[in-house]
Amino acid sequence: MLVSIVPVGWAGDLPVPGGPLRRATLVLANAFLMAARFIPGLGSGFVRVVATIYNAKISPASSRGFLSTLLDFLSTLANSFATCLANHAFASMPVHLGWRCDLGSVPSRAAACSKGLRTYVRA
Repeated sequence: MLVSIVPVGWAGDLPVPGGPLRRATLVLANAFLMAARFIPGLGSGFVRVVATIYNAKISPASSRGFLSTLLDFLSTLANSFATCLANHAFASMPVHLGWRCDLGSVPSRAAACSKGLRTYVRA
């Protein structure tokens, strides 16, 4: 994703006021960003559904509800924490660079959360 963001951001900063290059750049950037969020979302959604059903099948009836919601709660908490850390890390950068670095760090945050999910599912 970062490979696509850097050239698109550079092309978006070219001094073409309202020209076709700026519009094409915005369309291209939106297409890349939608694909970059959609494809990992399918995988993480699949893992969350399968892991929740697996937990419900193997857990005793007394703790079934707690264990089924634990994965959703912990993954939401981890994503929120990772987002806060990234926002804090890039807050001191200039605005025109900070949001690009923050957006470029999304795949690494998603990979870390995915690694945690895979570790949780294997346990």
